[in-house]
Amino acid sequence: MVYANNKQTFEHLGDWDLCNNDIECLWTRLNLKATRPTFIGCVYRPPEGNIDNFLNVLENKILDIYELVIADIIILGDINVTFSCSSCISGAMILELT
Repeated sequence: MVYANNKQTFEHLGDWDLCNNDIECLWTRLNLKATRPTFIGCVYRPPEGNIDNFLNVLENKILDIYELVIADIIILGDINVTFSCSSCISGAMILELT
């Protein structure tokens, strides 16, 4: 669920929503005056979800957005990845997307 101020122009991108064993995501496009569009992705990766599939879906969606328009992208949510573990490759893989 996403809450937005009704004074802002936003659009829920329902065709981009996805829910499977590896990822749940909901996308919204926010159009602020005098700025480029902002895409907000609310994501969840179940702890038992496949990290490779999760990253592939997320990376492909980011690339899809950049093919459409130059935009800001905000991704938030619970991705169940430990970033503080120096030997954990999944945290490093997530950081590569930034």
